[in-house]
Amino acid sequence: MSFLGLVLQAKTFAINMVNHLEVAQNLVRIGLIVYSSRPRIVFNFFEHETKPEVLNALRTAKKDGGTTDTASALDLAQHELFKTINGHR
Repeated sequence: MSFLGLVLQAKTFAINMVNHLEVAQNLVRIGLIVYSSRPRIVFNFFEHETKPEVLNALRTAKKDGGTTDTASALDLAQHELFKTINGHR
């Protein structure tokens, strides 16, 4: 499968998951990190509070090129995304 095919498959998976969740400020919050050679936070837990907002953000998220650096993405999640200032409870 091509790189673009894998990206589409990952987006479809994420969209299908969100469709089964009750997304709301006091229920389920969603954040997104994309990662390749340099991971980055696309949106944190505060930025999108409704299911339609999260789904739109997932659909419009841009892919990054480069290698897959899972360790750096997990480090970014632990040290940046999962902070109270970014919506972590």
